[in-house]
Amino acid sequence: MVFVGLSVLGALLPPIRLALFLALLVIVAAELLVNYNALERILYLIPANRDNAEDFSIDFVIRVFTEAPGKSGQAFSIKPVATGADALGAVSSKKNKKG
Repeated sequence: MVFVGLSVLGALLPPIRLALFLALLVIVAAELLVNYNALERILYLIPANRDNAEDFSIDFVIRVFTEAPGKSGQAFSIKPVATGADALGAVSSKKNKKG
């Protein structure tokens, strides 16, 4: 709805039309140069589009927009956050004993 509203406004007011064209140019340039698709990342924020059940938070939004672009043709996803012992860098206490 927002995009439709901005499109109608851009059709009526020429200065806004220029701003919309510049924003579109930046989005297309980012996609072509570094494979960074902003729209795909915005859509990933919707819970139905995620492959993990992570809670929506400002940290999650920051991680979505700062995640490095994946391989071309691969669906966007982010790595899950390390929790507990993984976040602290703890190693497994299991040792292989030769005997």
